[in-house]
Amino acid sequence: MNRLIILGIFILIFLIGLVKLLHTKIKLTEQSRFAEEFLNKFREYLSSSGKDTKTYGWLIHRSSKAQSEMGTVAVLKIYRPPYQNFAIKNYQIILDMISDLRYAFENMTFNSKMVSLYGDTIQEAIIRYLGILDDKYNDHMKSLKNPIIWFREGIQTIVIFPITLLHWFGLFNKSTLNSLSDNFIFKAFSVLIAFIEFFGSIISIILGWEEFLKLIKSLLHIGA
Repeated sequence: MNRLIILGIFILIFLIGLVKLLHTKIKLTEQSRFAEEFLNKFREYLSSSGKDTKTYGWLIHRSSKAQSEMGTVAVLKIYRPPYQNFAIKNYQIILDMISDLRYAFENMTFNSKMVSLYGDTIQEAIIRYLGILDDKYNDHMKSLKNPIIWFREGIQTIVIFPITLLHWFGLFNKSTLNSLSDNFIFKAFSVLIAFIEFFGSIISIILGWEEFLKLIKSLLHIGA
């Protein structure tokens, strides 16, 4: 009976990990679709020479989401505006440069080079982000084929669940939760727990703890 319970827990951990991986796959797919849509809309606006105000409105409406999802890929640590003698730190390409592009279109006679610069910079940032998402997706698909990673992800989900619960109650913000789950020490700790759980479960199912302890004692006795 104990072995059946342990086997059930073992399978449950696998399933939790698999569900987490599938959820991440869906999220990556959605992010790629949104980034591609944003890029296509931006190209439409660019090809209209700034006259497509409806598309511009859509870009502005979705710019906060795009900037947030792209993260540091869409941030210039130091940006020096052309023909200016000052620099801007942490310049946000999507939120700030699309507006600058509109102003450049309004004075196209004097700002044709600016239009080209802004258009190329924004497109390059989005394409770079799409490349990162493609790499993540390909790596993720490999993880989906590896049951050991299912188990690891299941353990990580269980370990971080108390923090996730506090986040649901508003005691932790999402950025804190994400930084904790991405922390190297946390990941290493989760992998260690996953290894111990995996090894312990296998031993319990195959031998049972009593038989395993007898085996250890006999090995120690031989060593002595």
